Amino acid sequence: MPATLPQAPTPAGRPLNYWLGFWLTWFFPGAGHTYINRPGWHAAWLGIVIFLSLLGNTYQAAPALGITALVAQVVLLVVRLTHYRSLYARQFTPGTPVTGIKEGLKWGLVSVHAGLGSAAVLSMVAAVLIPNLMVVGVSAEEQSHRDFARGVFGAAVQQHALRGPITTGSCVTRLQNMLLAPPNDLVSCEVTTDAEENSTIRMRFKNGDVFVRPGL
Repeated sequence: MPATLPQAPTPAGRPLNYWLGFWLTWFFPGAGHTYINRPGWHAAWLGIVIFLSLLGNTYQAAPALGITALVAQVVLLVVRLTHYRSLYARQFTPGTPVTGIKEGLKWGLVSVHAGLGSAAVLSMVAAVLIPNLMVVGVSAEEQSHRDFARGVFGAAVQQHALRGPITTGSCVTRLQNMLLAPPNDLVSCEVTTDAEENSTIRMRFKNGDVFVRPGL
């Protein structure tokens, strides 16, 4: 009876790039698992992270729960990456049958997750940065108005002391030799002098800023 030759172990297939899957799993929870043909774990890890993120948003209402959820996310990042490493080692061990999914489906799932995840991150960054940039812009605009108003009031006091009461009319015209060019968004700047020679300056800007200096 002829001897039976031992069967060669089933090849594990060509190993996929370990680090590509590692970074996919780091930035897009579970995406690296789909990359190594484990889409079920992709869904599981994504669900866990979404659940913990929702709990983390309760920080203001329930600080203890929110902090616990945030700490759990950090711990589970390590667990997730360790789990990915373990699956990768088993998937590509010589003799292990290869079980995979279609390349189109694999990359479709990874691409959708990466696209939606990136969009979510960018929207959060924009939600933080845009209001702050607007506040900076408004503050700079307001400061320029205050600087101009301060210059007008100072020039008015100086002229009142040197030349007497300022006649009623445009403060830009009345103080033109003492002022820098007015801002482009200046709507009006008026001097009103009453019978007792008390002058009041009132200026208004397009954004609604109003500055009044009575009793000159």
